[in-house]
Amino acid sequence: MDEESEVQDEGVVSLAAECAKLWPGMLLKSSEEEGRLKDEKEVTEGPGVEHPAHSALTEADTHTIRVDVMRTRGNHPAFGPQMRERLRELLTQLCLKEKIRYMQGLHEVAAVFAYIESTEGFHPTESTESTDASSRTLECFMAFVRNFMPCFYDAESFVILHITLLFFRQLLLYHLPHLHNQLEEAGVAPVVYATPWFITLFAYKNPLHVTMRLWHEYIRRGDPTFVPFLAVALMELEKQAFLNVEEDDLNSAVDRTRITSLEKLRDVWKAAESLHARTPKSFTFRMSKVLTQVRQQLRKETGHPWTESVLARAEQERRLALLAREAIAQYVRVS
Repeated sequence: MDEESEVQDEGVVSLAAECAKLWPGMLLKSSEEEGRLKDEKEVTEGPGVEHPAHSALTEADTHTIRVDVMRTRGNHPAFGPQMRERLRELLTQLCLKEKIRYMQGLHEVAAVFAYIESTEGFHPTESTESTDASSRTLECFMAFVRNFMPCFYDAESFVILHITLLFFRQLLLYHLPHLHNQLEEAGVAPVVYATPWFITLFAYKNPLHVTMRLWHEYIRRGDPTFVPFLAVALMELEKQAFLNVEEDDLNSAVDRTRITSLEKLRDVWKAAESLHARTPKSFTFRMSKVLTQVRQQLRKETGHPWTESVLARAEQERRLALLAREAIAQYVRVS
């Protein structure tokens, strides 16, 4: 389905209405809990030090937002001047309220919430602080970013992104070693092809209706560590196509990888669930723990000299680590 037919398709409009109805209850409940924990932490430890650059948008950020807004969903008829102005408002308000620098990719995330708002405003819930529809959109957008998009809290260090890419690389090597090695030998690095997946949660270059359905399932699952499994599952489904191309064309083949239909999304999601079930439980535990600790540290520090040592250690951990009991269980399964 192309972007023009998306606007007219009743199924897409119905899906947007479903998201508008259900997402506030799903997102704001978890956001409310995180806010409570953050308040408790500040009572016991004192508030984190805020970086001065985060208290207001810089001129560079304002300019980048304007440029990104103009190129967001450029071929989609729903994204006219009014929609783009709404996008600019959402991005500006989120950065100011969350006290973060603008990071490219955030416009792809905001576009989904702006589109849902344009078809049917987000419904009120007991957890919503506001009564008007535009404020509810911002609350849902902020809650989604806060709970599922940790990369946008990286500031200039990009440490969360690099750690996420590390865990993805470990998972790819564990489940698809031949493909991992082929990509490594061809110089096709995850930072090039997988970064858009992680910083937009697969919104980049995928149809809006596919993105809405993926995010609906992702929010319902409530596990921010599931994204590497989706990425590896997508690579697994495209594996044969990658293995068949010449080495010089491998980078282009990987870059063209998309989730273009709901049918393909169902296949990717099913494969990701299967990968998750076959992966040692310590993997998701370690990923969750590391990302939580890094994000807490980012909230407290004004500078990031510690990030260099974190990334250096992360680079040394190229393989997925197994606990002794997990190694024994794996041996028993294959014996």
